[in-house]
Amino acid sequence: MSAEKSTAGANPPAEPEYVCPPLPSGIVKALRVFKAHFPELLKKHPRRWVACDGERVLYVGDSQQVLFDKCLKRGIPDGEFIVLYTLQDATEFID
Repeated sequence: MSAEKSTAGANPPAEPEYVCPPLPSGIVKALRVFKAHFPELLKKHPRRWVACDGERVLYVGDSQQVLFDKCLKRGIPDGEFIVLYTLQDATEFID
């Protein structure tokens, strides 16, 4: 007979809780710009892609990739702008 103890019925070890890292400040600022302009964007540009940095709406277009590339070509670093789609509840989770 083995000297090992049975672990039957024992609780498994707790999984470590995942903590999402904070968003870069440039993204937070760009999200605020998008949210502030969202009612107007939804009226004028429904179902279109919108690029924003921390100061203003930069571009509106039909392609997420095209707007992303335009921002990079303009010299805006990745992490300093966003490209989001204008749908009715698009700002629901933006604080």
